[in-house]
Amino acid sequence: MDITPKERYLMIVDELRINPDITQSRKSLSSGLRIHNKVFAMLSRGRMVVKLPQKRVEELIETGKGERYESGGHPMKEWIFIKPTTEEDWMALVKEALEFVDAES
Repeated sequence: MDITPKERYLMIVDELRINPDITQSRKSLSSGLRIHNKVFAMLSRGRMVVKLPQKRVEELIETGKGERYESGGHPMKEWIFIKPTTEEDWMALVKEALEFVDAES
C-alpha cells in the first residue's frame, strides 16, 4: 500500500520529535520543521520540501528526483520539492537538510 506524502512527512516528524531543538510550525499551506528557529524541511501543498546546499539541489534536479521550489514566483536556490515517486530516502534528505541548516546557525 502506498503512503501519501503527508503520511510520510508525519512519520518523519514523529521520528525527529525526540530532538528538543527541533520544533514544528504550521501555516495555512505548509507545515515546517525548524532547528534553532530556522526551517529545514516542510510539507507545502502536499509536497515535501527541504533546504540543501545549492549544488546538492541542482544534483537532485538533474537526476530527476526533485523540482526547484519557488516562493512568490521566485526560484529558491537552496530549496527543492522532492518528487513523491523518487526512490531517494526522504528521511535521509531531511537529516541532510537538518545538518545543513544547523551548521548555518
